[in-house]
Amino acid sequence: VIMLHEFWGLKPEIIGKAEALAEEGYVVVAPDMYRGQTTNWLPRAIYLALTVPEAQALGDLDPVFGWLQDQPNVDPGRIVAMGFCYGGGKALQYSLRNADLAGTGVFYGALESDPAVLAQLPGPVLGIFGREDQAPSPEMVVAFETGLTAAGIDHEVTIYDGVGHAFVTDMEAIRQGGVQGEAWSQFVAW
Repeated sequence: VIMLHEFWGLKPEIIGKAEALAEEGYVVVAPDMYRGQTTNWLPRAIYLALTVPEAQALGDLDPVFGWLQDQPNVDPGRIVAMGFCYGGGKALQYSLRNADLAGTGVFYGALESDPAVLAQLPGPVLGIFGREDQAPSPEMVVAFETGLTAAGIDHEVTIYDGVGHAFVTDMEAIRQGGVQGEAWSQFVAW
């Protein structure tokens, strides 16, 4: 699993999720797409997300994918990209350019709705979203799902009620159950 971080950068919450998934038996890499920069300040997070060139962010994932393919304990046909927020959008964009991925997990990231574009996805998609979110809004999620259907891409899209953006926070909260636990369990089962 290539696990991509939120727009705050590679923070302990993402590392904790990667470690928890590894405890489930998966090989997980959480690359630092900001190359050492993190923040807790919203304007800085927005700045980082907007100024790291997409070609750089996605290009940095190619050696990660290649490394995973070469690991003796990894089935190269089962590598997925997934991410949260900024990372969810980047996972989708990376999947659109890497035909060797097995699937894509999007936790409330930037979406695409054009069936002609989505038809390029190499495998199934899992999408996890909050009904109270506006980035992406439920309407954007429906357009995404409609595009996936029109493109013939196998998918599972869930909009969880009563939560907004970035509701799957950290492993402590996930382990307490509720909507965070449900969403995490859905991803692990997928």
